[in-house]
Amino acid sequence: MKILIADNDIDRRFKIKILLRKYEVEFREARNSFETLKFIEGFKPDLIIIDYLIPNNHAFPVLKRIRSQGINTPALIFVKKELEFKNVDIKNVYFFSFPIEEGKFVQMIERITGKKLVEKKEEEGTVKLERKERLKILIADDEEEIRILLKTLLGPENEYEEAENGEELIEKAKKFLPDLIITDIIMPKLSGWKAIKELRKIQDLKNVPVIFSSGLVKDKELYETLKPEGPSAFILKPFTKKQIEEVLNKFFIRRNG
Repeated sequence: MKILIADNDIDRRFKIKILLRKYEVEFREARNSFETLKFIEGFKPDLIIIDYLIPNNHAFPVLKRIRSQGINTPALIFVKKELEFKNVDIKNVYFFSFPIEEGKFVQMIERITGKKLVEKKEEEGTVKLERKERLKILIADDEEEIRILLKTLLGPENEYEEAENGEELIEKAKKFLPDLIITDIIMPKLSGWKAIKELRKIQDLKNVPVIFSSGLVKDKELYETLKPEGPSAFILKPFTKKQIEEVLNKFFIRRNG
C-alpha cells in the first residue's frame, strides 16, 4: 500500500509509520500543502493522511483542489479531539485523533481504502553466508570505548578496521571490503544510516551484513519502520557477547555447523 503523509510535525509522521511498521507500506512525506499537491499525482497513493492544519492552507481546500483534478483518493484527516466536523462537502474523507490503538488504526485504513494491509515477512530473502575462521569486520562508532568493547567481544581471531564517522565508514568500506559492518546510527559528519544507504549502491557491498547499534529506543523503532535494503539487524546499547553472537548466527553459518 502507498500512503502519503501530509504533516509538518515530524513526530506525528513518525508515530504513523510506527503504527504501520509491521506492514508492507511505501510512504511519501509532505510538510505543507504545496508539497502535498506536488506529490499527489506522481506518487498515486492509496491513502492520504493529512493534518487538518497543514501549513500554507487547511486540509479541506487542499483536498478540494485534489478532487478537482479527478483524484478521489481516500483521505484520513488528523484533528484534535475537541474538534468536530459535520456536513463535510468532500467525499471519501474520514477523521482520527491521537492516541489511537494500532489495531483500530489498521482496521480504519483497510475499511476506507478497501485494501488489506499485508504484513512484512520476517527475514525474507536472507541468505546465510559461510562464517570464515577470520572475518573482516568494519566497526564504525565515534566512541573509542565502544570500538574497543566490540573487538573484545568478537575476539582476536578476526581482522578489524575502524571508522569514527559516517564519511570515514564509506571510505574505509570501499578499501577494506568487509565481511561484516557494525555501525552506530548517530555519528559526526554523516550518520551510520545514511552511510549504509550509500554503500548499498556499490555492487561489492550491497549484500554485506550490517549491524546497527544505538542507545536510543527510538532508533530501534525507526530501524524497524525504515529497514534498509540488504541483510541487517539492530542491537540496543549496552550489548552483550551473547546478543552479538545471536545476530551473527542469523547472517553466517559455520563450516562444520
